[in-house]
Amino acid sequence: MAELNAAGVKSAARVLDILEWVALRPEPASLQNVVNHFNFPKSSALALMSTLVDRGYLLKDANDRYHMPASMRARWAADDLGQLLVAAHAPMRELNERLQETVILGVLDSELQVRVLSKLTSAQEVRYDADASVPRPAYCTAMGRVLLAFRPLKVQERYLKKAPFPKLTPASLTSATALRKRLAHARKAGLETVFEEFSLGGSGAAVALRNAQGQVVAALNVATVTSRFQARQHLILQELQRTADRISERLGASARPV
Repeated sequence: MAELNAAGVKSAARVLDILEWVALRPEPASLQNVVNHFNFPKSSALALMSTLVDRGYLLKDANDRYHMPASMRARWAADDLGQLLVAAHAPMRELNERLQETVILGVLDSELQVRVLSKLTSAQEVRYDADASVPRPAYCTAMGRVLLAFRPLKVQERYLKKAPFPKLTPASLTSATALRKRLAHARKAGLETVFEEFSLGGSGAAVALRNAQGQVVAALNVATVTSRFQARQHLILQELQRTADRISERLGASARPV
């Protein structure tokens, strides 16, 4: 019975994740979009999408793409999160096409873990990918550290009391002292880089995104294999910052001082 309950909870979570994601997408989603974003098996994704169509929560167009009825979308996408995703979508796609690397949008959840809101995966044969259905730790990811850096100091210190954190790779920073220095640097620079701290072979950078009130509301991340990040780090950081500035301006933030 416990296994059935766990399976039921997991299925329910998947349904809600799909509904939230489809509601906030500016474009209809194909079945492959769903599979790529959530890393679901294709058969499971098809079953979930077919059920949502049968129940009227989603519509399927002539091109086999899924979208949400306008009346229902208005209830899901009218908040700050919806505005963030709409503002970020086009700039993220252009960045993904320019760099040919994976681009990720993320926020911190109530447990101070990184939640992936949107991602555009690299089309290259060897690439970095992220499971959008699983929260990611803040201490060893670029998005997590840049977002944590702009939380109040008392929040940071409460988080750092959990240190030392698990060492996911030999490069992971796990001590409170080391992480406190990185957070101070990220707050000053508005960006953070990570070299193979979360997963071996994967490196990247993240930049803070601001709203009209100047608050940091999300992070934009370019993630790739370490060798390509090392070879093109200057270009990646330049393009990442330029795109982050554009998204922030679309959210109403004033231009960032050069």
